[in-house]
Amino acid sequence: MRLGFHVFPRTVAEYLHDLGAAVEDANTLVFLDTNILAYIYKLHGAARKDLFNWANDLGTDQKRLFIPGWAANEYLAKFKSGKLAEYAPARPEQVFNSLNGLMETAGLFVDEDSLKKTGISGTRETYLAEFDEAIEGLKKYTSVFNQQFDTWSVHHEITSNLSQYVLNSNLAELCSRAVSEGEARITHRLPPGFKDSGKGENKHGDLIIWYEILEKSKEKKSQAEGASPWQVVFVTNDEKPDWVYAPQKCEREHNGKRFSVSNKDPVIKLPDPRLVAEFHRYAAHDNLHITTLPMLVKALSIVRPKDFENLASAIQIVGEDQSEAPETPTSSEESPEIKMPSAEEPLVEMAAAMSEAETFSFQQAIAAPEISDSAAVPQVPVTGAESQVVSASSVAAMPAVPSGNVIGFEYPPDALRDGAYEDDAPSAINDAIRALRSHNWYTQNPSFQMLKEFRDEPFEPGQWFVLGRNVYQAACGNAQKALEFLKNLDIELSRFPEQTANHLLSGMLFEVYFTSDGTFRRHPKATHMDQIMREVTKPRYQQSRDSLLSHLAPYDSLLPFKPGDTVPLILEITVAEVAGEGGTVGTVELQSVKFCGEERLRAVPPDAQLLNRLWFIRGYSAKRIKTELCGNYAIPAWGLDIQMNLPDFADATLAMPEHHVLNLGRTDQQ
Repeated sequence: MRLGFHVFPRTVAEYLHDLGAAVEDANTLVFLDTNILAYIYKLHGAARKDLFNWANDLGTDQKRLFIPGWAANEYLAKFKSGKLAEYAPARPEQVFNSLNGLMETAGLFVDEDSLKKTGISGTRETYLAEFDEAIEGLKKYTSVFNQQFDTWSVHHEITSNLSQYVLNSNLAELCSRAVSEGEARITHRLPPGFKDSGKGENKHGDLIIWYEILEKSKEKKSQAEGASPWQVVFVTNDEKPDWVYAPQKCEREHNGKRFSVSNKDPVIKLPDPRLVAEFHRYAAHDNLHITTLPMLVKALSIVRPKDFENLASAIQIVGEDQSEAPETPTSSEESPEIKMPSAEEPLVEMAAAMSEAETFSFQQAIAAPEISDSAAVPQVPVTGAESQVVSASSVAAMPAVPSGNVIGFEYPPDALRDGAYEDDAPSAINDAIRALRSHNWYTQNPSFQMLKEFRDEPFEPGQWFVLGRNVYQAACGNAQKALEFLKNLDIELSRFPEQTANHLLSGMLFEVYFTSDGTFRRHPKATHMDQIMREVTKPRYQQSRDSLLSHLAPYDSLLPFKPGDTVPLILEITVAEVAGEGGTVGTVELQSVKFCGEERLRAVPPDAQLLNRLWFIRGYSAKRIKTELCGNYAIPAWGLDIQMNLPDFADATLAMPEHHVLNLGRTDQQ
């Protein structure tokens, strides 16, 4: 859109889907700005590990992560001047200096009259002694910060993990070009960098980075002639208007209808159209994304939430006071199993598909989930019995569960199809549901405090059910308080009346298996289901369990492990050591993968175009195979045991035997 969007024709969820799909696409180039390197110093160790794992996945394995040479130059300047500590959070001694300053202020100004006015009992001397004691007591708890945020250790991690991705750009030539062109661009307010015109030095730094992105895109264009479409993502926490702009409105979808709303809470920002136009001249397309790290993590939390759980939680702590907070998709229609729209996919097709889905009744939706044509899907055994072979067509033909036969709880249609649930009626529980649907971590997290205040209220069962769905949706978007709620689910549920706890758990369970329009998920929302599946085995939650099993009855053969099961399934993995030079172990090759007694490693003809791309990109271990199966079949981690002939290699990257593929999906996922 060369003149800019007044109304951006995407919902927040669709925008994040686009971004997540772009970053995951093996053809996309990703660039990191200097401020992303600086931001790493604010992250704790586990969050940094998440970030580095992702970076090495893209950089080492896929060769598509880059740090502009000028970004490395700016970082190096900070390093050489000994100022890396400026990137880090305040150290404990800095905090204590501030507290000691407050203590001195208290000694000067606090008297017994001021204590009485603020309701603090005791004498001035007692107050000052307790204040000093409190400051001393903090030292025990802040000493760990010196380990977690040791500047030089973080610098070592950055250099070890990211140095190899720095572009070998001719910076002297780019500096000369920036100086010769930069002033004219600043004079005419041509992005990027015109907002830095007042800087005494390095005022053309953004422009140099932009030149590097353009040159690398030009190189990619020459290599990708006639190949698949490709995109560029620039990750920067710089949101100045010489990089991005915010449309006045964006779209929202509710109950199958689309309409425009103000672009706020959160604000979607897009590349300046002039940057897109200039990018097009180098790349011959407009597929440019400029995003912040929090927004990127939000998008990736849709695709692979477990891989970014620590990073997402850390960002929520670091950014809790941000006025424009990043968002997270939470409603079930925005879950990972929905096909992510590509940059060129017409929005009208998506809207038409959504509208069409609304024409189904709930019972029809349950009876006939959208599953690929059986002719295109091989029949794959999914249980231990060879006679139980399920095809896609047989799933589609399964009868609906008559509402009169539901065992346990029955909920109204707008709860089972929670995309149709109206949350605008005034009530505390609807306030919490709206907050959880907000796509914003910083709105979602406080809703858990709200929840404590009304947990004894006699709201309708369907409302508690919808709240449970949304709690789980928020957790799958890596909202920190939702994750904490699930990790302590046994304690949290015990604080509710038993019937209310059952309704909440029913909603969470239903969300694992069914979409917002009531259809059975092709890909279960299984990311954080372990504790839910543990709780539902307890006698206290028998009604929840029975109710969900009634809804799952038509899909029984697709689910070898069901809510309430306690006996783990068996995953048998056989590997072989392949000798390398000098008799040493060269690789560990996969020989067999049996799930519920059925072989999942299949031979294919030598000329077959069947390659498991993700296998080669990420590498699979026995534990990763287990994770994939658990996700595809909605099995908690404790519900699947690995039996391996060489258990010492459970973490090793396994080589795929020649002319074989590994099928870890359900029949209806093919």
